[in-house]
Amino acid sequence: MILNGDAKQEIAIMISGLSQDDRPVVSLSEAILLSSRFPLLALIINVLAWCFFYLKVVFISDNDGLPMAFYIESFELIMSYGGWMSLVVTLMLTFVFTLIFISQAMIFLSIPKSLREKSIVIGAIKSGIAKISLALLVILSLVLVLGVFSSSTFIMKFAVPSTVFISIFIFMIYISMQSVRFGLGPFISAAKHIFRK
Repeated sequence: MILNGDAKQEIAIMISGLSQDDRPVVSLSEAILLSSRFPLLALIINVLAWCFFYLKVVFISDNDGLPMAFYIESFELIMSYGGWMSLVVTLMLTFVFTLIFISQAMIFLSIPKSLREKSIVIGAIKSGIAKISLALLVILSLVLVLGVFSSSTFIMKFAVPSTVFISIFIFMIYISMQSVRFGLGPFISAAKHIFRK
């Protein structure tokens, strides 16, 4: 259980930590990597799912002796049923996801690493985000397995893009709720003020 007094004390320490001279400047590349982690994992799962879908469709029958052109044309045909669309839309949503959450990632990285590792508040929020991410990825993987084995192009086309799209709102709501729960408003304001300097 996290007490209100403990949360306030941690937030005060984090605010004071923003002005420390030994605090490293936030790396934009690190912030991009952090904020794009979930959608990139979903994109990788999407690529793997379409690869398995292709292998199942093409190699389900005896194709021995067929030329390489057959496999290339089969790949192009299968991907034309929604594979390219699914990957492109997921890539676009990854970009949108990153733009939305890069500011939160920069605020998180603005906290000195020593404070981030000790903070109970930050630990609780990170744990919640990790659990939500894992749950979404597991559900997504199970849905895609169903899509592969049922040969459903509808599931294959829309499972990943819709999951990434819905996850944007899930993470936004979760982060907003945790900000209110722990009273992170003053810290977020202080961090944004430093970024504007």
